[in-house]
Amino acid sequence: MLDGTKNLILSVLFMFCLTGCTAVTATQIFSSIGWFAVDSAVEAETGKNVTDNVVSGVTGKDCELKKAFKEGEKICK
Repeated sequence: MLDGTKNLILSVLFMFCLTGCTAVTATQIFSSIGWFAVDSAVEAETGKNVTDNVVSGVTGKDCELKKAFKEGEKICK
């Protein structure tokens, strides 16, 4: 049992080293989780994420950046 756990931990650490993820700090992880929580709460309240709200506020139009990936749709109305 211990050998299996040890192998799993070593495998995960090895993969992190290969991808360069070893530089990720706890602060970065918690700030990412915090940003996700804020963005989700804003989207639940307004129907748009934080970035869409900022772009809409700056342009004075109704903007959704995800429309950039849909062919033929304008980002802002």
